[in-house]
Amino acid sequence: METLKAKKSLGQNFLIDKSYILKIIDLLQICKDDIVLEIGPGTGALTDHLNKTEATVYAVELDERAVRILTKKYPESEFRNFHLIQSDIRQVDLNELLNDLPALRAPLLAKEGKKKIKVIGNIPYYLSSEILFWIFEQSDIIESVVLTMQREVARRLVAVPSTKDYGILTLARQLYGACSLEFNIPAECFRPMPKVTSSVVKLDFVGNADFKLNNEIMVLIRTLFNQRRKMISNSIKSYYPYQQRQSEINPKISEFMMKRPEELSLEEFKELFFRVNDKKI
Repeated sequence: METLKAKKSLGQNFLIDKSYILKIIDLLQICKDDIVLEIGPGTGALTDHLNKTEATVYAVELDERAVRILTKKYPESEFRNFHLIQSDIRQVDLNELLNDLPALRAPLLAKEGKKKIKVIGNIPYYLSSEILFWIFEQSDIIESVVLTMQREVARRLVAVPSTKDYGILTLARQLYGACSLEFNIPAECFRPMPKVTSSVVKLDFVGNADFKLNNEIMVLIRTLFNQRRKMISNSIKSYYPYQQRQSEINPKISEFMMKRPEELSLEEFKELFFRVNDKKI
């Protein structure tokens, strides 16, 4: 593998331990007809193994130095299923990416009624939350995700109410899909070595979740958590239109008024959402 000096500004810590690389790849359970999106391939530690499958692989890399290495390492003439995209992953539209598939493959996948994309990557720690929300916001066309991230962020994905890790990220994950913490990776398995322990998580988005409804519920959750330490009786006012705030707040939500957002489970947030909006559960 060609070497690349890590850029601190890009949050680069390259995984170099092959045993962990193989464990991560195995978690994604790649089949030959899958479409795999790799976030931040660097010099190709994971990509080497992804390209040994018969899957269609899209690798999104921002660092132009890494792009030059990958272009040379995986020439289009030899790696016809590999596609390199130089971009910030947060700017990638997965629907546009799917439209770029060969004409015969896209209809076949649609006919099978399966999720379209599997995602994998060792993501920059300082962008973990932003990348996770990018995933949640496009999870209607994602089947599963395997990510390496800072352990503290991984804990937030599976936190429980009334704990310091519980918040918007926790509830978004619960709304859109399931999550499991698979294993930790010691700092010495990376170059340069990060000052934190890394965790590998797997997210699954298979199911019949109402994607549009989840987006609407997230508006309420974000609004209340913007004032995390305040009672809902205060923070809920920001959710109502100005005219409604001037009158009495819906009495149907009175039982929630003396609680803080961090005390509510996802089911309670859903119930609050339906009552506030006079919708049937």
